[in-house]
Amino acid sequence: MTTARIADQRGLVGISLIRWSLILVLLGLIVIEGGSIIFTTIGLSNAADAAANEASDVWSSSGNISRAREAALGALRNRQQPDARIPAALFEADGPPTYEVRFVVVKQAATLIVHRISFLEDLAEVEVEARARPIEAGV
Repeated sequence: MTTARIADQRGLVGISLIRWSLILVLLGLIVIEGGSIIFTTIGLSNAADAAANEASDVWSSSGNISRAREAALGALRNRQQPDARIPAALFEADGPPTYEVRFVVVKQAATLIVHRISFLEDLAEVEVEARARPIEAGV
């Protein structure tokens, strides 16, 4: 090989190393962000189900939809979801005989980057639907 050809290939290994490092960092970031969103969804789903059970019990015993919503919010706080919210417009309840409650719980996932980028921030906003009937109502 001539000296000119060896000199031309000197930076090839360094550039490849930098490229692969950047690719690995980006893949790692995607995995971390995706994992954060997935684990937020799982935790929120479990808490929302428990909150729906609590709200349906309060709804069937009191008949007060505001108290049922407050019970659901309290159940979410008790299950380590203090940032979760239930928009009042998305909280519905049926009367007798089922006393079923339905609502949507919304929470922003704790991400490093996704929630800071405007066209991606909807991905960090986790929405979970919950519904429940009290045990006494049957069916």
